[in-house]
Amino acid sequence: MNVKSFEHVVNNIFAPIYPVIAENIINETGITRGVCIDVGTGFGNLGLELAKLTPDIETILFDLSDEMLKEAQQNCVRMMLSDRVRIQQGNVEQLPFEDNMADLIISRGSIFFWDDQVKGVNEIYRVLKPEGYAYIGGGFGNQELLLQVSEKMEEHDPEWKNDRKKRAGEKGYVHFENMMKQTDISHYEVSRKQAGLWIIFKK
Repeated sequence: MNVKSFEHVVNNIFAPIYPVIAENIINETGITRGVCIDVGTGFGNLGLELAKLTPDIETILFDLSDEMLKEAQQNCVRMMLSDRVRIQQGNVEQLPFEDNMADLIISRGSIFFWDDQVKGVNEIYRVLKPEGYAYIGGGFGNQELLLQVSEKMEEHDPEWKNDRKKRAGEKGYVHFENMMKQTDISHYEVSRKQAGLWIIFKK
């Protein structure tokens, strides 16, 4: 998907899901202060919605794509969050952060495209503070939003339903379970929460 097509999908079709996912993550983890990293942030939609809800969190929008981060920076300025949100470029497989520095690491939609998921998850675990949470995967906030997005996405891209099934269906669930067994993390949950498929763990 090119940037223009991605922009249309994120800012129009997917727009309603990000505030709901952000609120759900805050409610489930209980984290409302410290440092949050949104890995594979794209245009920053989820990280910025979380920042709006948590004035005591410093948010880092992190992505490999310079083009995506330019859009994220513009969104950050537009939402008047530049005082506590910053942009950083890099690869999840080699996070440019110190050990034990983040209270919360979130990622929606990007893990499916990482070259080495085990390495990426291990890096996230390294960067988390003790008692910090990671919430990684994909979802739509709730079933109603999933149905709403699905209807629009099937019009936009006839292959979307099959692509989503491959990533988040039963094979995706089994893949995540097998992948997590190869990581450094002993306690985790592969969950169907938020009308999706998530890996959730606490350090």
